[in-house]
Amino acid sequence: MKGHKSEKAGKKLKENRMIMIYLIGSVCLLVGFIFWYLTPGLGLPKLEEASIENARIVKGLPDTDPRFVQIREIHEQLGPYLTEINENIGVRINTTYPDHNDFTLVVGIRNTNFLKKRMLAGKIYEVTGQRFKLRIEEWHAPKEANITGKITDIDRAKKRVLVVNKNVRKGRELEYPEATWISIEKDTKIRKEQGIISRPFTFDKLEIGQRVEVWSAELMLDSYPGQTGAVKVVVVEGEENSEDVSGEITEVVFNTSYLIVRVNDQEFEVTHKTVITGPQGEELVPTHLTTGQKVKVWLLGYESGTGKERAVKMEILAD
Repeated sequence: MKGHKSEKAGKKLKENRMIMIYLIGSVCLLVGFIFWYLTPGLGLPKLEEASIENARIVKGLPDTDPRFVQIREIHEQLGPYLTEINENIGVRINTTYPDHNDFTLVVGIRNTNFLKKRMLAGKIYEVTGQRFKLRIEEWHAPKEANITGKITDIDRAKKRVLVVNKNVRKGRELEYPEATWISIEKDTKIRKEQGIISRPFTFDKLEIGQRVEVWSAELMLDSYPGQTGAVKVVVVEGEENSEDVSGEITEVVFNTSYLIVRVNDQEFEVTHKTVITGPQGEELVPTHLTTGQKVKVWLLGYESGTGKERAVKMEILAD
């Protein structure tokens, strides 16, 4: 009887030891994970400290402060790696910029979680080879579409569309319509909506002339046209493919690298970039254009260097 109790007690003690080992192991793993998460780039060299010797003081800090210089250099150094980082970690980096107030590199991303943030931080420290203050901010798509207009050009190679809204003006004297190149990313959702009916759509079905609503990424490159990525694109049913000009060609003026074509008293530029199709859908070149042809024309939406809009697409109609 005593032997049975002793055996039972020994078994219980063994179970308690296993539980204790399991708990200690779990705590160690948790502590290790927290340490790994909170200390990316721990073994890398820190940014240099400030030196005010022979330095001009700006806002209480020397403009030669190495931290100013290095955070800018790190930002520039990171640029070529952004696409690779996006693909490897599965995030979308919307913006990066150096915050000179506290010598921090700020990275704005979407499609993230706490683990991806840590992996991103580790990768950034790895490619830059330095340890510095890094702030990763999560970005959320706007509730409403922030870009609307008509697709006036499509870059199939770069997988982007040009959206122009002539009702929104830009420039000091509001001389330009709003124009934005919208990049279609891997996680961009494209849909076609008609009333309450919404169905999936694809990039290869996007066409010049379609009217769209776009939920864009946070970053907008300061250029004209602007450039940004899309979180969501909705094609508005019923208004797509409407041409800007239709009628008979009344004049064709040949220049060195482009033509000036007149249709219904409206002049526009035709270049090698203009997609021209014949009555049977055959591809044509600008020199095939002659007076008397009936055409449909889709324009770029804003004036080029010649002071005229460029025809992006033309269809020559059957007589």
